[in-house]
Amino acid sequence: MPSREVLKRVARDKREGKAPTTQAGEFIREEIHHIREGKHGAPPRSRTTGRRRAATRRALERESQTSASPRALAQQGHSAASRRSPGSRATSARKAVRTKGPARRARAARKAARTRATNAAR
Repeated sequence: MPSREVLKRVARDKREGKAPTTQAGEFIREEIHHIREGKHGAPPRSRTTGRRRAATRRALERESQTSASPRALAQQGHSAASRRSPGSRATSARKAVRTKGPARRARAARKAARTRATNAAR
């Protein structure tokens, strides 16, 4: 069951008119945090029920948490983006700008500037 804070963030995203996939991303974010905390490993793709789900959970607790590491997630995002066309990426970036709001846009710009400075130093 998702935590109350996650449900509040999803409701806020919905009010702001963000895409359903963005709203669902809050649930994914919570699961990523659970994996990083060591609650369980990354789940398999198939859906199961009952005893199999309990067995799967026990097995996941023995699994590695590296699949939710920042590097692994960055690689996944990069490979997903490379399968999209430049026009598709530009369109989604424009939509993100429209739904982000001024304060969060400024924060994102500061973060991007820090990232560029860090990468330039390497």
